[in-house]
Formats: sequence, C-alpha cells, structure tokens
Amino acid sequence: MGTAHVLRLTQGAASAPDREVLVYLHPKPGEKLAGNSWNITKEMKGSAVPSVAKRWKPNPKYALSPKVPVGYA
Repeated sequence: MGTAHVLRLTQGAASAPDREVLVYLHPKPGEKLAGNSWNITKEMKGSAVPSVAKRWKPNPKYALSPKVPVGYA
C-alpha cells in the first residue's frame, strides 16, 4: 500500500500462516515508528487512520482469504 509500514501479526508458520492481521501504518515523512502509539477515534478520517486487513485459511489446504473491514474498534 504505497509507503505504508506494515505491522503483521500471525498465527502459524510465518511463511504460510493460518491467520493474520495486517495493520498498515502511514507515518509522516521523516517520522519514526519507534516510541509511537496510535489512538484512533470514530471521528478520525483519511490517511491518519491505519488500515487493517484480516486473512485466514477457510480450509488448511487453501491459501489465505482476505477481508478488509469497513471499520474497527
């Protein structure tokens, strides 16, 4: 996703996880990720809000199936 940094949380083998959550962080140019925290509110819009995607295997024989939630809490 462009210049996003991705926080990837997985369950299972890193190369072929059973489930994963991807959080796409969009820091400002020159901003470092270390030491930051993100507080997201319902009112926030646009690129300041990290995108989140979930992926999982509906069947262990198949590849991960993606789902991008409309919102999250």
